[in-house]
Amino acid sequence: MNNILNLGKDLYIKGRIGWKGLKKEEYLDSGNYKIINATALEDGYIDWSNCGYISKERYEESPEIMLQENDLLISKDGTLGKIGYVKNMKTPCSVASGIFVIRNTAKEKVNFDYLYYLLTSHIFKDFINRNKAAGSTINHLYQRDLEQFEINLPSIKSQEQIAFVLNSIDSKIQNNKKQIEILESLAKTIYDYWFVQFDFPNEEGRPYKSSGGKMVWNEELKREIPEGWNVGLFDEYCKIFTGKKDVKQSLGSGKYKFYSCAPDHKYSNDKLYEGKAILISGNGSYTGRTIFVEEAFDLYQRTYACVDKTENSIIEYLYLTILKFFVPIIQGGTHGSAIPYIVYNDIAKIRFAMNKDVIEKFQNKAVKILKKINNKKKENLELNSLRLFLLPFLMNGQVKV
Repeated sequence: MNNILNLGKDLYIKGRIGWKGLKKEEYLDSGNYKIINATALEDGYIDWSNCGYISKERYEESPEIMLQENDLLISKDGTLGKIGYVKNMKTPCSVASGIFVIRNTAKEKVNFDYLYYLLTSHIFKDFINRNKAAGSTINHLYQRDLEQFEINLPSIKSQEQIAFVLNSIDSKIQNNKKQIEILESLAKTIYDYWFVQFDFPNEEGRPYKSSGGKMVWNEELKREIPEGWNVGLFDEYCKIFTGKKDVKQSLGSGKYKFYSCAPDHKYSNDKLYEGKAILISGNGSYTGRTIFVEEAFDLYQRTYACVDKTENSIIEYLYLTILKFFVPIIQGGTHGSAIPYIVYNDIAKIRFAMNKDVIEKFQNKAVKILKKINNKKKENLELNSLRLFLLPFLMNGQVKV
């Protein structure tokens, strides 16, 4: 049997018809029909939380790109060749203009799990680099280009064995991601209970506010806080600084993570800081994106790092405070129009409810939870490195299963 696969001819490939492209104002904040842009394709997965919504009419006018479970997606504009695998699709979904939909119409020839790994490998990336068409301001990948991608496949049995090995690693990565989501939700729930509802355990172990604890209006915070509490200022507890490098100085691999405003992974061989830190994106479309790290890292010149400057750390509490109260304010920028950005004082002058004893008790819980989260993230980085190491050997037949 001929086991040569022509990507563009042997499989179902469709994209959004040009005149059916969506305008910005047609994207909805919520709805029953999702739409995937290339920004939602991350490390071979689809970030469903980063998808937009469209109307039923816009969804139904393009039945050829109504997604089905196990479809593969390829970005064809901008950053070419980003891959997404449609798994666990909960709502009807379509794709934006910059994405191809690929469906398996040659099941006797190709295992789609195997094809997914093939498309994420250097084999397909090298093909794209050789064949991409340079537009005036943006790169494009056309359907006719995909007809130039031909590859001799191993037997279906071999494809299934290779896919099984790589799927085992990916399953562990996805399981860790689910655990991370649960732990993040737990930390936020405890924070809300203690510092939004103010039902932290009182001296009798009962919820403070619900048990009749006295509340007083605080003019600085513009809300009620427990009697006897005061107001803390962010830069009294954290040293705030930015990186020294442009994004162009980052590396594809290196000793340390290089954090920029965008969520994609970059690296550096230089270490700017090591330890717990709150990182906040300072400009661009990801302004206000906030993460918590416990590692050595380097930093982009427009990304802010907030680190302990007091002996008794409350940095976990401050991180969750920023997520709850200030990310909604600084997200999208507080200055600028064409390129939004935030400034030092947007972070330094953040005010928060302060009670040393209650925060110390909260820290005992938050430290453990965030430590588990970062351990899971670290494990995923190691598993992903293993996957990337094995992938070319398996695809080239240098390693047999």
